[in-house]
Amino acid sequence: MWVAVFALAAVAGAFVAAHTNPFPPGVEQPGALAGPTSSPQPESWTLLMTSRNVHELHVGGTCSSRWRTVGVLVVTPDGEVTGTGRSVAQARASCSFATAQVQARALPLDVSGHVAGASMVLAFHPAGPFTPAGSLDLGGSTNVLPVLRLAISGTSGSGSRTVSKPDGDRGRYRSVTQAHVRCLSCGRP
Repeated sequence: MWVAVFALAAVAGAFVAAHTNPFPPGVEQPGALAGPTSSPQPESWTLLMTSRNVHELHVGGTCSSRWRTVGVLVVTPDGEVTGTGRSVAQARASCSFATAQVQARALPLDVSGHVAGASMVLAFHPAGPFTPAGSLDLGGSTNVLPVLRLAISGTSGSGSRTVSKPDGDRGRYRSVTQAHVRCLSCGRP
């Protein structure tokens, strides 16, 4: 009789084992990846940009200025670019005539754009007033920012652009801008 009881217990145990998951929820299977899979993270980039701006007047004369911008950019996995920067005048403005206007020394910037393939396209917008308060850029940098779009290739690339914008009936603004970007987090987990 004991033999029959042991045989019945063995058959019942085999049946239960065949229909039971040995790894219930919360228990990892051997060889399974630990933890959730990681999703792509935003990338950190640096921006270094120089601009030479000239305001050419129809009545004769010019004012020019040079600016250097340093910024930080973030590129999201879907290719959106956002960032901030600070432009600093590299020298006093140079005008071919006497002026009492005060040349600006600094300007905060917002940067936006997108990545398309291997190229990054950037646009720039003033993020606040010039420093010191009440000053102007006699070369017209904020007048050309709305039309400036830079295309840069690669994870450590450069781009340049020359733009011109009319100043109503007074003259025109011209800007030659060069930018360099470098990815700080590309290729790192």
